[in-house]
Amino acid sequence: ALYLQLRQNQIKTLPEGLPGPDLLNLSLLHLSSNKLTSLPDSTTQCTSLCTLYVNGNAITSLPMNGWKNMKKLKTFNVGSNNLDALPDEFVERFGEPDSKTGDCTKVGLDVCTLIYVFFPFDLCTENRSILI
Repeated sequence: ALYLQLRQNQIKTLPEGLPGPDLLNLSLLHLSSNKLTSLPDSTTQCTSLCTLYVNGNAITSLPMNGWKNMKKLKTFNVGSNNLDALPDEFVERFGEPDSKTGDCTKVGLDVCTLIYVFFPFDLCTENRSILI
């Protein structure tokens, strides 16, 4: 499993393809506290992702398609951004976020709490949660 941590680097944009389908073993991508305004559409093609942190940026929208392919995604933190709405496919895959906790639960998905530490265990075997 690959972990890519790029938090607090003043990153404004990511090139299309990062992350993407060529990163077959990328399980954790940590992009929090940068200056991102969007994520590349290829983000949802990185189907190996289990954990994605993009909190603390200036993201206004998420990729519209591909969320149904994110079968391994268990933790997704997009808090402290400028999102207007969630894409329909995102809501279809994960459910509506709870207005208090931000957890999205859908039949077959368990909820866990976000752990904000370096993960010494296999992220893909833990419970699923989406934190918004």
